[in-house]
Amino acid sequence: MYPETYFCSEHKKWAKLKEFKGENQYSHVINYDAGEWCNKNAEDVAKNAGVAPERREPISEDRPDWDSIARGKVRHGVAIAFIRSGVKEPTEEVVEAMEKWVDYVMAVPSK
Repeated sequence: MYPETYFCSEHKKWAKLKEFKGENQYSHVINYDAGEWCNKNAEDVAKNAGVAPERREPISEDRPDWDSIARGKVRHGVAIAFIRSGVKEPTEEVVEAMEKWVDYVMAVPSK
């Protein structure tokens, strides 16, 4: 298992472990407005690290997960837009379409 976070020394930013195209990757934004991301394969990071990566304290009960909070706020806005466009029920098809919009707004690389 890989650590949840990794400090990208190239960009001096923390990267979160995510599954992308079936692989574990560390990902962080380089330039949000330009849609630039840094993605590094977790296995390669582990092989090339002579020492364990520096770690932050894990998110705990007393510290909010700001990524989840932001994603929830975006999902709310997308849901409002769908409702205003006439969608009556959150069917599986509608939920998938909403999640694609949430990913787009959150600048998540497409799968």
